Amino acid sequence: EEVLNSLARIGNIRVPLLIHVPGVAPGRFDGVVQTVDVSPTIVDVLGLPRPPSWTGRSLVPALLGRELAPAPAYAELLPSPSWDHKARAMISAAGAWKLFYRISDRRYELYDLAADPTEQKDLFEARPEVAGPMSKQLVEWMETELSGAP
Repeated sequence: EEVLNSLARIGNIRVPLLIHVPGVAPGRFDGVVQTVDVSPTIVDVLGLPRPPSWTGRSLVPALLGRELAPAPAYAELLPSPSWDHKARAMISAAGAWKLFYRISDRRYELYDLAADPTEQKDLFEARPEVAGPMSKQLVEWMETELSGAP
């Protein structure tokens, strides 16, 4: 369980992303993005075509100080020698909620990241109005993005 706590906590998936684009003024964007957004951003900055198989989105609007439509972020945790489970996680588009799903025992957990940034109080049962839609989104992501389906 302790390894689960260290791997799955928001500190391991909420990290700064720094991008420097010559000629673009420095700025700050606090929205939810994913590492799969980096490659589309680079090809967009360079004016190159984006391969259709890529997932993710260009962050250029945010780099230019324009609005970037909110989108959730997803994470896949794979088994390791010290943690024999597969898990998936999702951060809501606004960054307010985190849903964690441990596949091996079909266990869902839901955390209010503003009220509980260290993810100590599981609200999955207490907040079905949040847990239900997020669970559906996470399952859709697992069925499409992770399966390779279009």
